[in-house]
Amino acid sequence: MEEAFQEAESDDTATQDDLFRPARFVSEFDLPSGDELLLKDAATAIRQEFRDCSKWKRLRCRRVSIFAERDRGVVCVIHLGSSVEFDWTWEGAKAFRPKMFDEDASDFAYEQADVDDGVDWSGEILEVDERNGCLFVSLDNPESIPSTGSFFVRPFEFLSVLDAVYNAAEYAEIRKKLAGTFECHARQRSSGNRNPSKCRFGGTARMVATCLVDSVGTAGHGQDLYDRATDCRGA
Repeated sequence: MEEAFQEAESDDTATQDDLFRPARFVSEFDLPSGDELLLKDAATAIRQEFRDCSKWKRLRCRRVSIFAERDRGVVCVIHLGSSVEFDWTWEGAKAFRPKMFDEDASDFAYEQADVDDGVDWSGEILEVDERNGCLFVSLDNPESIPSTGSFFVRPFEFLSVLDAVYNAAEYAEIRKKLAGTFECHARQRSSGNRNPSKCRFGGTARMVATCLVDSVGTAGHGQDLYDRATDCRGA
């Protein structure tokens, strides 16, 4: 009886953290080694898609109008004067005009230059009216209003994280685990089994992110890449 009272007393003195401490388990996927050739093919494909999606587009502003002025900034409408067709997601893209803009210079010359600190105006594209040829832009600096003339649109580079993981030298150790994920996908396709509980990799970004957390998440750097990769558009 005395021992029971002592146990009850010790339970009363337990802190809230002790009572609701989250459970932690070791994450071990135990994936096969995989085919290195598949990994190389994936790295090449991602690098090519990253380059294609990262190309800047030069447009010409015909007219500018103020759409809204709020506490969070100024939203203006850039009228292009013609309908526009785009082959990638424009939400989050950056529209800007570099200082000392040379109409005769090639687009490639500007793409290779660091123009973030030298722009006449810049802003994030919120919406595109393809039929009327208009861009709705939230200006980074409300005092720098766009003017007529040429400007660039730099896409939101959602593949930059994946390109780094598959091709950068600092992630060579992580790529050793990625080969196994391709083997897992290949077995699923051959068996026709798409059950996510058998292999927990829904898309390329999530697949990469999961391996990152498993391998280097404890160091903090992997968790940062996980947040960036799983938040990527098109993941």
